[in-house]
Amino acid sequence: MKTSYILQIHTGSFLNAHTSLEKVKEKMGELIRTKNIQAVIFGWHLDLQLNAQLLDYFHQANIPCYFWLPVLSEIDQIMPSISLTNYTGQKSQCVQVIEDESFSFLCPSHQDSYQNVVKVYEKYLAKLDFDGVFLDKIRFPSFANGYEEGFGCFCEECQEAYQNAGIDVEALKLLFSKHDDALLKGHYDAYGHYLFDHATVNSFYQVRAHLITQLIGQLSDFFHSKNLKVGLDIYAPFFAYHCGQDIQALSKKADFLKPMFYRFTTAPAGMQYEYDAYKKYFPNSSEFKLDPISLSSLAKQVAYLKQSSCEVYPGIEVNPIENICHTDLERFRENQAFFFQDFDCLVCCWNCLLMDEDIQNHL
Repeated sequence: MKTSYILQIHTGSFLNAHTSLEKVKEKMGELIRTKNIQAVIFGWHLDLQLNAQLLDYFHQANIPCYFWLPVLSEIDQIMPSISLTNYTGQKSQCVQVIEDESFSFLCPSHQDSYQNVVKVYEKYLAKLDFDGVFLDKIRFPSFANGYEEGFGCFCEECQEAYQNAGIDVEALKLLFSKHDDALLKGHYDAYGHYLFDHATVNSFYQVRAHLITQLIGQLSDFFHSKNLKVGLDIYAPFFAYHCGQDIQALSKKADFLKPMFYRFTTAPAGMQYEYDAYKKYFPNSSEFKLDPISLSSLAKQVAYLKQSSCEVYPGIEVNPIENICHTDLERFRENQAFFFQDFDCLVCCWNCLLMDEDIQNHL
């Protein structure tokens, strides 16, 4: 099987540039000359000149380019947005873990969340020759944002959606306040949906997933109408559904999925980090016991991804960052060997400008 890579490059936040054309050329030049690079994802800094220069640079090497675009977080830094309201009535709070990233989440039910992404595209990207977009932060916050935010949005519109599905919202909130085991008990189906034993909890998670799928489907249709391909950033399958991501449904709207198999990251999207952030709120429960980063668990998660209706390119860490990402050559090679058994393309995450030199030499 011929293998390839997609390079993911963080050029900066909506507020600040973190690199330049010269730095990208210096780090990426040998890679694009000597390795089989299928595409490049870069963003989400919006400087027109920088993005045009990067497009020209990669297109000269016949490499397709996707703009990395956050949807339900970060965009509030540059546009008036409707913040998520947690079940206690409080607005979403920032989680400062990574430079310039707020991880403050927005409500997927409000049309503003759709319109703001469209406005960013039309103002900053429409005149550039991108081959596609890569939509990030397409979920509810996880429990890494705190217990109350882990259950998503309870604004009037979202609560109405729950009630229309026959959900007793007050009874649901009581389960939350008690840290009830019903919030954990369940099992995975063949598609990676986590089916909760408690009917109300199960219906609640179904509606949450529908709200995310509806928004991302609408955005995917918009970008496809502009002749752009659409890639989606999703959580590793063991926890995607817990954050509102129905992998099977999303795969019907996208050209590819990039599940974040971040096994060695102690920050949002880090697999063990997210699991621990969830379980710590249920310290006396024996439910939902997993070893999410073990190879046996990964094999089950890969089986869920095999049910997808589009291409899947697993994302693996290549950038050691002090106190955040603890990958190294040995860990990279374990991931590389494991995922190339089932997939022919991997995404080098999440910032190839910080890629370890040893890892780069072993692509």
